[in-house]
Formats: sequence, structure tokens, C-alpha cells
Amino acid sequence: MTLHYSLPILTLSLLVGCAAPKPKLAVDLGPFPDFQLEELQDAEDGEFIAHYPNGQVKQHSWVRGDCLDKKLDTYYENGKPKTSIPISNCKANGVVKGYYPNGNLQYELSVVNGIPHGSFRQYHDSDSNLLSMRAQLKNGAFDGIVEELDDYGDAVKRGAVIDGTIVPFTHTNQ
Repeated sequence: MTLHYSLPILTLSLLVGCAAPKPKLAVDLGPFPDFQLEELQDAEDGEFIAHYPNGQVKQHSWVRGDCLDKKLDTYYENGKPKTSIPISNCKANGVVKGYYPNGNLQYELSVVNGIPHGSFRQYHDSDSNLLSMRAQLKNGAFDGIVEELDDYGDAVKRGAVIDGTIVPFTHTNQ
């Protein structure tokens, strides 16, 4: 899943690119992959756990039919959480959470039927773990106000995305 790798690039293009006159937003966040997996066809229904060679849990989910069900939790090799994805009907549904290797929350992303839609929040990888960005998503793309926040939680940049077009409106001076 490459979704969270696209977010820093999108953030950079959105916030740094604000100086250009109304650039079009080219990065799309959705949809999430379908959790109907060919390798699960022979798996029995029930709890599914995969491990790293060191014995730590790598993935934890449930199998129903030939797809993952309920939730998919993935972990770093150090045992800390990596992602938590609620699943229903073989699709991501609910608030997806990603974590930094140290266990700090990296992002929260609302997903409906496999498509990012609703609230998006990204967090600083610091002791305070405060918000670094907040935005709204509509059908897999940013839509509406996007705010970047500093290490203290104060807004430093604001812009908007309207129909895929970036509309800058302030760089705040605190």
C-alpha cells in the first residue's frame, strides 16, 4: 500500500507549490487496495497472524472467504504498530491509522468503501506528537481547506483545494 508514501509528496506540492498560480493537484490518494487476496483462497476462516523471522507479529487480521475481514493491523519488526485498517466487505472502511517506527501516530485518514473520504490528520514525529497537517478528503483527493501546523500546534500555512485546483490564501506569521 503506497498511500502514506504519497502524502508527504502531496503535502510538499500543495504547500510549497502555493506560490504558483492555481496549479492543478495531480496526486490522487485513493482507492485503497481491495482486501480480497488470492493467497488467502486456501486459508481457513478465522484469525490470521503472520510473523517476522524474529517471532514478532507482522500482520494480524481475520479471514472470511477469500478476503481479510474486520481489521488489518501491521507491525514494525520492533513490535510497534505500523498501520491499523478497519475492513468490511473486503474494503477499508473507517479511520485508518499509520504509525512512525517509534510508535508515534503518523496519520489518521477516514476511508469509505476503500476510498479516502472525510478527515485527514498528519502528526509530527516528536515527543509531543502534535498535528502537523489537517485537511478534508473527497473521493480520494484533498478538497477544501488544508492547514500545515508547526511543532507547537500553530498554523503556519493555509490553502484550499477546490475541484483539484490549489488556491493559496495565507502564510501565517506567528
